[in-house]
Amino acid sequence: MLINKLVNFLKILIFSKYQFSLPKEKKILIYDSDSHFHLKNFFNKKNIELFDVRHLTRKNQKINVKIIFYLLINLKLSKENYIKRYFQIVNPKLIITSIDNNKKFYSLKNLFNKAKYISVQNALRTTKNDIFAELNELKKNKKKYRCDYICTFNKDFGKLYKSFCSTKILCTGSILSNNNKFTKKNKIKYQILYISTYRKGSDEDIFLKDPLTTNKQYRRKEIKLIRIISTFAKTNKLALHVLGAKSSYAKEEKEFFTSIIGYKNYNYIPRTINRNSYKIVDQADLIFSTDSTLGYEAASRGNKVFFFFVRPNKRRLNSSKFGWPVKKKNKGNFWTDKVNYDEIIRIKCFFDNKNSSDIKKEMKDVMTYKKNNLELKKLIKSILNEKTK
Repeated sequence: MLINKLVNFLKILIFSKYQFSLPKEKKILIYDSDSHFHLKNFFNKKNIELFDVRHLTRKNQKINVKIIFYLLINLKLSKENYIKRYFQIVNPKLIITSIDNNKKFYSLKNLFNKAKYISVQNALRTTKNDIFAELNELKKNKKKYRCDYICTFNKDFGKLYKSFCSTKILCTGSILSNNNKFTKKNKIKYQILYISTYRKGSDEDIFLKDPLTTNKQYRRKEIKLIRIISTFAKTNKLALHVLGAKSSYAKEEKEFFTSIIGYKNYNYIPRTINRNSYKIVDQADLIFSTDSTLGYEAASRGNKVFFFFVRPNKRRLNSSKFGWPVKKKNKGNFWTDKVNYDEIIRIKCFFDNKNSSDIKKEMKDVMTYKKNNLELKKLIKSILNEKTK
């Protein structure tokens, strides 16, 4: 244990970016600089301080040398004391993150209680390899976790967070989707769009240890679905497009789909920094999704999305069913747990007689599209305008 701590400490020292001047006092501290991508439209840059937390997994995360030195000479060097001292110097009114599945965030109020804390859900959460896999353990330590507000996709996610954390829930839907104006379908650019959730790894690699599930088992029904969608596209003479999931292994992802569909039978759209995924889904006619956050966002915007549950019907993996944790039937107007051609035809018939308003209404309990994030902006403004005690 001591050796591991020492190794981790050395890694941080070697790969981090050193900050030699103390951080300045700011109104807003964004916890985990990755959150800046989701939250940058809410704040003036001059009012925010970014706090890095990924030193062990990413290079050039900043550490403050002066704070480290202060803690060393006072024999108080620890991760918690570093956070506490950093927060004391910045002295923010608001500490906010969009990495809602980082359980550490929910204990920060015990280190620095002067600020208000907001956590914003940025993706679907499950009981697979995510925060709700630890729900029973989190509940045992319920007194430890506090957060002033948690912004969630829906009320049922809010209930799960409240089961282990003292907090107030604000159902905002997806703040990224809300920030992106809906692109009217004046012209369909993508006749069929499949939203990839591909993750790197060989068939033999373990996807989940409990219950034991290999990548091959995890992908089996998805591969079947992709072939059926390809057949549907060919039969109806429609162009098939695959929306890539990860830029870091785009080559492997494309090879995966090419091996299933064939090189000439689809168009691969890689994930890039400047890709506007919301504009793409808004310009698509028919969209297919398994357990993608973007699929939910697309449907909440009124797009025609076919949802298929393709994961093994096992404990913990069932949280990939449509709508989870909202209780839904296995088969609905535009979702199903049956992977076959007939289900595509059935769902398409539903969409043929519905408009975007009908789809938004069906999605309301799962995720709503709230243009411009007015509720969250109002909450942030009220916190920043509060008088300091």
